[in-house]
Amino acid sequence: MCGITGVVNFDEKINIPLFIGMNNIIKHRGPDDEGYTLIGKDNICKAYGKDTVTEIKNKYNNIDEVNGEFSIALGHRRLSILDLSSKGHQPMADEEDNIHITYNGEIYNYIEIREELKDKGYNFYTNCDTEVIINAYKEWGEECVKKFNGMWGFAIFDRQKSKIFCSRDRFGIKPFYYYQKNNKVIFSSEVKQIIEDSTVKRIANDEIIYSYLYYGKNDYNEKTFFKDIYALEPSFNMVIYLDFANKALKVKKYKYYEIEKKEMIREENKAISKFKDEFNRSIEYRLRSDIPVGSCLSGGLDSSSIVTVACNKLKKDKKNVDFQTFTSSYDDNPKIDERYYSNIIVKESDCKENLIFPNKKDLVQDIKKVIWHHDFPFPTLSIFAGWSVMKEVNKKNVKVLLDGQGSDEILLGYERYAIFLLRDNLKHLEFKKLLNNYKMIKNRLKIGFKRIIGYFLFFSNISFLQYWVKWKSNDNKIFNKTFLKKYKWNKDYLSKINFKDEFELCKTEIFHSNLSQLLRYEDRNSMAFSIETRVPFLDYKLVEHEMQIPVDLKVKDGWTKYLLRKAMEHDMNTEVVYRKKELGFAAPQKDWLDQLSKEFVEKYLNSMKTHKYFNEEEVRKLFEEKRNHDMRWKFLSLEIWIEQFNVIIEE
Repeated sequence: MCGITGVVNFDEKINIPLFIGMNNIIKHRGPDDEGYTLIGKDNICKAYGKDTVTEIKNKYNNIDEVNGEFSIALGHRRLSILDLSSKGHQPMADEEDNIHITYNGEIYNYIEIREELKDKGYNFYTNCDTEVIINAYKEWGEECVKKFNGMWGFAIFDRQKSKIFCSRDRFGIKPFYYYQKNNKVIFSSEVKQIIEDSTVKRIANDEIIYSYLYYGKNDYNEKTFFKDIYALEPSFNMVIYLDFANKALKVKKYKYYEIEKKEMIREENKAISKFKDEFNRSIEYRLRSDIPVGSCLSGGLDSSSIVTVACNKLKKDKKNVDFQTFTSSYDDNPKIDERYYSNIIVKESDCKENLIFPNKKDLVQDIKKVIWHHDFPFPTLSIFAGWSVMKEVNKKNVKVLLDGQGSDEILLGYERYAIFLLRDNLKHLEFKKLLNNYKMIKNRLKIGFKRIIGYFLFFSNISFLQYWVKWKSNDNKIFNKTFLKKYKWNKDYLSKINFKDEFELCKTEIFHSNLSQLLRYEDRNSMAFSIETRVPFLDYKLVEHEMQIPVDLKVKDGWTKYLLRKAMEHDMNTEVVYRKKELGFAAPQKDWLDQLSKEFVEKYLNSMKTHKYFNEEEVRKLFEEKRNHDMRWKFLSLEIWIEQFNVIIEE
């Protein structure tokens, strides 16, 4: 797990001091090693930096002393997880020096792919997955990514074919950003690397800001909070074709992966058995590491299932590993404290429990740093709770964590998804089932009739109704009228969401509406402290299996995530398996905001930079009356982001 940096510039030669700065600004992503490859029309120079391991320094040039005409620069910061030796140094090249890669991620099935490639005659000199990617690319070309089971963002320079092949994993677990202007492309793991280049203007993207404020959504397409800076979307490849003779380049993007609709598995026992097999394999893959692995543990079904399976696997393999778990806790807010449930799992699994206590004092102290690491504003302080967990994990020197992201989206875990079972009953005129399911859902999930109607309307697949539901739920006086009028239909977002049936719902939530931004939050929080997080529920084979499960096996007897509950009911405490209410890494957002000092709040109200988006008078009322904590935080987060990154707001 690492950080990557790349620049292709045919308009002028590579500015080496600037490039070093771009690479080192993400030292937090890779504190263990540093590397550079500089490429010109007829020459390649490999260089080391201040943090490069000693063995490499003896082989390469000092980057501070390199001169020359280079059009391409590849940079890397390494967090050592597999093959901890200097052999895993990046950028890495093949024997012939034709293929050069800078790579961030993990290919969990690298052992199986390596064996397949050995049978084809390939030699291997390391025990890391980076070399597997190089040889897989040599064997299968751009199709190699279809062989990978894992998470990644990488760029491969192919000297013979004169191109740079870039790729991002299927679900966007790992980041990849880029900027292009004329014959210049910058790509990176974080946006802050790109804006280190002063020629890249830091202009706010009003369309994304509107979606963030109004819908609480971003990451639904390739656009970011900065104009002209883009995210390579999940399941996409990007190829930069290089014309050294004419000093020109061409960029092509294409989607390499799609979840196909297959025949549904309607036999419950078969669905459960297959799920257990895939889930166990996924966790077994994600325990592959040359350093100890731990896990986040909220006390909810998802993380508890991961910890249970992981610890059972380690015991079965007789590995004497001190498996550590990390749980967010609140002494002064028992409603969101989950220690009772997490402690059950800790005792059952015989692992080591670590309790973390996010608090208001740390919030005020750290919040600017948190937003700097995230590159963008974020809509809820639960992100800060996640940050607090990672901060403490770092102190325990745990570098790899398992986490439960993705389960809700593929297994229909959120209460709102229960509406799809009722919708299915209504569609097939199954009125008796509709009534029975409504009663059980109301009892188990505590959803009132009014909320159910709201869900029916929002998931209607009609843009007008989706917007209307949000209009009714928002206090629209808060927004600047001109801004609201210009963007209120934001068809770019609404066009991305498709709730035709549960299959399209899951695809929407995975790729456009929900999961992408949750994965970004997790990546930034963990990598800020040099921690790699792995998400077993997003193994693509497990996801594809879950997409074959009908809604009445995902929501059944009033339970969401029915399949997971059934799969774990004999392996885990029943009280955890059949919890009625789950919180995840919740945060007492209202309490924290209510307790913020007047000086802290007044600073941003008095120097308000967001007049274009907000009605200042109404925002002041929110803070005076201590209401609408959701919008109060969105305002502060946006203001701090603008301050931290010197963002330009176009009038």
